[in-house]
Amino acid sequence: MGENLYGRKPSLADENQVIAKYDLLELETDLRRDIKQSELQLQAKMSENKAEMIRWIVGVGMLQIMLITALLLRLLPS
Repeated sequence: MGENLYGRKPSLADENQVIAKYDLLELETDLRRDIKQSELQLQAKMSENKAEMIRWIVGVGMLQIMLITALLLRLLPS
């Protein structure tokens, strides 16, 4: 009793190896969760930036239209 699959008692090194594997699995899970959270935050930021860029593009386009119209009206003979 108290023997492992190989017919010998588990040593302290075996127990430490199991603990190390468990710690690595726990660390991997934590890292995966952190990466997923970072990805979601990055997606949210990208969406915000996309909306902001669209507002700027529309604003600059309207300004260009107004400037071209003003120049054309000024160049036309009265």
